[in-house]
Amino acid sequence: MLNIPLRRLVLAGVLLAAGCALPAGPNAPSMHEAATSIHLVNHGWHTGIAIARADLPDDFPALADFPRADHLEFGWGDAEYYPAADLTLRQGTRALFRPTPSVLHVAAIEGEVVAAFASSTIVRLPLSADGRERLLDFIRAEFQRDAGGRPIAVAPGLYGASRFYRANGEFYFPRTCNWWTAQALAAGGVPIEPARAVTARGLLVQAARHGEVVQRR
Repeated sequence: MLNIPLRRLVLAGVLLAAGCALPAGPNAPSMHEAATSIHLVNHGWHTGIAIARADLPDDFPALADFPRADHLEFGWGDAEYYPAADLTLRQGTRALFRPTPSVLHVAAIEGEVVAAFASSTIVRLPLSADGRERLLDFIRAEFQRDAGGRPIAVAPGLYGASRFYRANGEFYFPRTCNWWTAQALAAGGVPIEPARAVTARGLLVQAARHGEVVQRR
């Protein structure tokens, strides 16, 4: 049986990995060359991608659920672990070491991303027009749909106006939430090395080389 210090150490390791990497794509454009930009938000264990409403087509999944949003933030993770209010060692190890169902977390942001996440480190990343479309295609494909083609909401979200939706793909190590975020960024043309993006810190360090750190916490 684990003693208390070791239990805490194992739980910390599970949280670090399960908190959310991908083939490297073409080099991202510079800020002055970019058609648009997105924001990578660090929530500690998890990371999310915030995209402006103006860059989302009217039929984008879940957009209709948040009519007042100026941005939508997208994250991905284990279907049991990610929404849980009280995290347990069992949930963490199950999520980390066994393939499990996944969910997408979608949060509405009114106003500026930096103001909405005042306690988070945020990196603004430039995208080309093609890169934006590839990123949107990647996220769109992650939503499971009902018979009418609508995304399937399964639980309230973690903060503000937000919801969890049933997602495609299974969660397992090393395909954690940061791995998924890195895959999404790579689809958009941001060069990220998968082996260095398993943790939020590893992802943020790489992203900062290709964008602008607009807030550091």
